[in-house]
Amino acid sequence: MAPSKEKALSAYDHFVKAFEDKYPKAVECVTKDKEDLFTFL
Repeated sequence: MAPSKEKALSAYDHFVKAFEDKYPKAVECVTKDKEDLFTFL
């Protein structure tokens, strides 16, 4: 629900940094499909 692609990517980066140590497999799942996740933007 970000107003722009830049803000969405910023939130994505924040999510990855915040959770990569605690939930590495979940973050890996999200990061491997990054391009697909943002195709609608």
